[in-house]
Amino acid sequence: MTKTFITLQVGYSWSRMYGKTAEYFTTIIINGNDIKSISHYGMYGSDERINRALTEKGYENKYIANDYGLITRKEAWKGFMSENEALEEIKKEIK
Repeated sequence: MTKTFITLQVGYSWSRMYGKTAEYFTTIIINGNDIKSISHYGMYGSDERINRALTEKGYENKYIANDYGLITRKEAWKGFMSENEALEEIKKEIK
């Protein structure tokens, strides 16, 4: 059975005072015919930590190039969870 995942960086948020404040990702997780996605945000290697958690569960990382851009507070989709929430989701839900 094929266990793969793809993490796409979909955007970032910015503050004039602090600079980049978050990076936004969507991770697509494929286990045979079961496909899930987790949209999450974090900073400083967040995507690498999410990817490592899935790799440790036996999933293979597949790279797909994509575009991304600035996500303002008004435009931010409320469906993104924090990096820590995404890691907890992986621990509980991803076999």
